[in-house]
Amino acid sequence: MASSPQFTTPGLEVVNPVPKQELHQSYGVPPPSPGQGLLGSPRNGGYPTDPYPVETMNSRSKQGTFCGMRGTTLVLTIALITVILAAGIGGGIAGTMAVDNAKSANIKTVTSTTTLTPTGCSISAAASSATATPTTGITVPTTGFLALNCPSLSASNEIITLGTLSSTFGITCGQDFTPVNGVSSDIVAVISYSLHDCAQACASYNRDSGKLACKAATFNSDLTSIGTNYGTCFLKNNTGGAVTGTSNIYAGLTLAGSN
Repeated sequence: MASSPQFTTPGLEVVNPVPKQELHQSYGVPPPSPGQGLLGSPRNGGYPTDPYPVETMNSRSKQGTFCGMRGTTLVLTIALITVILAAGIGGGIAGTMAVDNAKSANIKTVTSTTTLTPTGCSISAAASSATATPTTGITVPTTGFLALNCPSLSASNEIITLGTLSSTFGITCGQDFTPVNGVSSDIVAVISYSLHDCAQACASYNRDSGKLACKAATFNSDLTSIGTNYGTCFLKNNTGGAVTGTSNIYAGLTLAGSN
């Protein structure tokens, strides 16, 4: 017969313990045999079958582990690390090989270029030399006397050949051609820097005009006279007013023949 609850401490209710027989019946398990505890123990063997087995930390620790990891986890971790290391090593080797190949390719290219350089350099050097060195101009004098070997040139000839036209001029030092009957014989005044150039100017005039219009010329070696006479070589259309003096700074050219 159940007894009424007892209060030993204010606010706390003490319940009568449930009999062992009723406890086992409520969970559907047979009561322990005499000499066994309520839940059994290693000492007395416990129940043959425990309806509510309890997994303890000791039972888990009995499974195979390494550094706190199970065998499967450990194997997967090692495999992953191996793959990462292999990829890193492989990538490093491939990168090194690529760099070496690139270096080899560059070395070959430079060698090939060097082999072809001598011919190219010779041409480039010549071209650079031609363009880098400008032609040095000369300053034409405006005073003084041009070369004129008079009186030694008198009675000599100056021959000018222009294409198929050959012209021969007789030289007379100190000779000039003055106006005839007040008419000047001058055709044109040009600047020439030698007796030869003056004779060539007369021959060129005849060649271009298609007739022997220039019959004589006077060359003046005095450069100062250019300012007043506008030239040093004066082409003439006749020889009627020829005069000869003793000056050796000018000379006359008379057309002796042309063919």
